[in-house]
Amino acid sequence: MFHRAIITDEVSQDPADAIGLARRFRLDGIEIRSVWEKRPHELSRSEVRALRGMAHTAELAICAVATPVFKCELDDHRQVREHLETLKRCLDMCGEMETGLARVFTFWKPGAPGAPALPGDALAWREVAPAIADHLAEAADIALDFGCRLGVENEPSVYGSTCKKVADLLARLKHPALGAVWDPGNVLYDPEGERPYPDGYEAVRPYVLHVHIKDARRDPETGSTAAVALGDGEIPYRAIFGRLRQEQYVGFIALETHYRVTRTLSDDAARLPAGTGFSEGGLEASTICLDRWNAMLETLDNGEHAGERP
Repeated sequence: MFHRAIITDEVSQDPADAIGLARRFRLDGIEIRSVWEKRPHELSRSEVRALRGMAHTAELAICAVATPVFKCELDDHRQVREHLETLKRCLDMCGEMETGLARVFTFWKPGAPGAPALPGDALAWREVAPAIADHLAEAADIALDFGCRLGVENEPSVYGSTCKKVADLLARLKHPALGAVWDPGNVLYDPEGERPYPDGYEAVRPYVLHVHIKDARRDPETGSTAAVALGDGEIPYRAIFGRLRQEQYVGFIALETHYRVTRTLSDDAARLPAGTGFSEGGLEASTICLDRWNAMLETLDNGEHAGERP
């Protein structure tokens, strides 16, 4: 059976709030992205120790560190080196917090949804994939030295926007410290139109280390996508949870809703989540989504007990 978690800043910048919500819903862990107005690589050792102590007292695992690594320009050597140094700080933090997984990306894609304004045009996947693979290989070698693994996330603002592209990179590298963070909700923001499930899952399935869940709905007239409460969007999460159970996935699924009840996250906030401006309203939205998640699992249990195929 899979384990459940929540990303802390989807609740609050105070990790005590996220831990309290996790305990209320009997989750198994928390994932660290930004706390106390800081991203993971900005935390001091004393802050990292404090986080570890809070999670330990609450009997929650710290299941992953959601780094911003490789949300940068592919052809900017200085940025790439800076991000590798950021990765080292995050991996050191993973060791302190007794977690073996750090999330990474695959470089900004000019003109992509959510990407910053960049000069030039996006290159074709076949042109950029070898360079991205080289950088991921270097990062994975570093992670191996730290005793950690890296989860490459499909994300619409970067070149590896689809599960198929992430799977292509991982198949090229076959690196023991590399796998995938599967986010079916992210696919809805990507204009390439990959079907999140089952197509996206089938592509990335051999590599999944970790799962993020969010829901969204696309407007067919404008082409825009909006985050919604879990279960109100286009992702068939009940079927996904049933499939993961059937296949005995034992990793973590972490709620990363991006949904807010009374407002919509700005592109800047969603691009590099951090700080109070991002977390505002997250407690209410995450509570709604956790209630929905529980209800899905309950109906799934009832269906399985009745012999229903999810």
